[in-house]
Formats: sequence, structure tokens, C-alpha cells
Amino acid sequence: SNYCIFMLISAPDNFTITPAEIVVRYGDPASANCSTSVSDAAGMGWEATFGGVGLTTAPTVHWAVKKLEVWDLQPLCFITLKNNDQCDKTLNITVYKTPDKVSILDNGPMVEGKEYHLKCDISDVVPADKVKVKWYRNDEYVQDMVSDTHVDPHNNNISAILTIIPKKDDNGANFTCVAELHLGENGPQPVPAATSEPYIAVVHCEFPVLFFQPAKHSPDVSHSDISCQPEGIPEPDTVWFKDGKQMMESPQIWRRQDSGEYSIVATNKYGKDSHTLYLDVLCEFLCNKMNTNQ
Repeated sequence: SNYCIFMLISAPDNFTITPAEIVVRYGDPASANCSTSVSDAAGMGWEATFGGVGLTTAPTVHWAVKKLEVWDLQPLCFITLKNNDQCDKTLNITVYKTPDKVSILDNGPMVEGKEYHLKCDISDVVPADKVKVKWYRNDEYVQDMVSDTHVDPHNNNISAILTIIPKKDDNGANFTCVAELHLGENGPQPVPAATSEPYIAVVHCEFPVLFFQPAKHSPDVSHSDISCQPEGIPEPDTVWFKDGKQMMESPQIWRRQDSGEYSIVATNKYGKDSHTLYLDVLCEFLCNKMNTNQ
């Protein structure tokens, strides 16, 4: 026993597993070779739950399984020396499995300017502690938002929460959650990943926004060219006032007597906004050209 330990420490190349580490997807084939240049080896083999190989003549023994369906498999290559001493090495295996499902939970509409939490559930992924969760907004990686990830090692589930303070421009934006398996230098490239269906954000405005393009003067008996477009989510209700009195509807034809102070109030469940303008309706005189032949 001491002789074998001495040999391994002083000359580790005398006992080699190739590759020293393998990363394999659950259900795929796996294999490795074990070799030695020890001169007094009586034989060598593999101890494994699956694919084990009994004592075989040195210097090489092959281990293989056609379909790896064990999570904690640790194949062990052993050498038996002529004096019956043994030494061994374990093949490092990482078995991985991409998530069954990645989904973003819908917690209802967002409100502009108020903190909101998007939750991404990642189910049945192995190894869960090798998962990196990435968030994207309209296919752009989100770097300026806070993300918190919780790993449940018992059932291989992950919950990731993205904290955002939505803006008006986020309405209609697509948020996606990506679970990437980072399995080290020997892992597959590109890294295995699973992506959620897009979550389409609905952002309610805290206050309605009013857009106006008022005409300073409007000729008598003409159609209105005052553009007033209240904007909000949910769509706001609007009320017109003239000289402080509520109107049934805004005028479509303007006359001189319509001159005055107008205001519009837009309201939804998150608040209200208003805008006031003064409108002058001017007379437009039509002069007939005199007939000088009369």
C-alpha cells in the first residue's frame, strides 16, 4: 500500500484517467480510459454502479455506458499490484439536465414609477447550483436592474426575481428569463440554456398625460384645429370646461361667442391631470371683388 501511494505521489503519470473529468447530459453515452505504466501491476478494472469492469490485464481498461441515467455515479479505476496492494482513482463526472420549464409569472399590470417584482420559475434543472439566470428586455441584456436568485437543492428548482421601477416606455416591452448551465471548462459550448416565453409588460400611468397643440386663433365658423389627445393606461376619461363650467362635449365648429378659457381634465384610477388654454375666435371677412364694368 505504501509503495502504491509513493508511486502515485512521485509519479502521477503512472496512473491516469482520460479524460480526468467528463460532463455529460442525462441519458447520453459516457466513457473514459484508465491506464498505467506500473510494471508490477497484476491487473486493473473499474468499480461502478453501471459499466463496471472486473480485473483485467494492464495497462489499459475502458469504462463505458450507452445511456447514463444515474445522477451520483462515481466510477473508480483500481490497480491491483502483484503483492495484492491496491490504489485507485475516481473519474469526476458531472451529469446535467436542462430545465423542464422556464416561465415568468404574471402578477398583473405594473404602475409607472412604483417598484415591481418579476418572478421567473425554473423547474427541474441539474445541477441547480451551476445555473446562471439572465434577464432580457426586448432582447437586450438587463444589467441595471436588481436580480435575486433562490436555489432549492432538494427538488432542483430555482426562483429568480427581477426588481424594476417601470417607466412609461416599458409598456409593451418584452421581458424574458434565460437559465444558463455553466459547467466549467469541460462543459459544452455554447452553454446549455432554456428561455421563457416573453412576458409583455403592461405599465399603467400613475397620472394621465395630456398632449396639446392649440391654435392661438381660430377663424369664425371653421372646424376645430385644436389637437387634444389624453394618454394614459388605463385610458383616461376626459371632461371639458369653458369658463369654469362643464361642457357636454368640445366644440367642432368655432364661432366668435366660443372665445374664452377652456380646460380639460383627464382622469383614470391612478390620478388625474388637467390643461388650460385661452382661445380667441376671430372673424374672417370675405370681400367680394367689385364689378367695374357696371
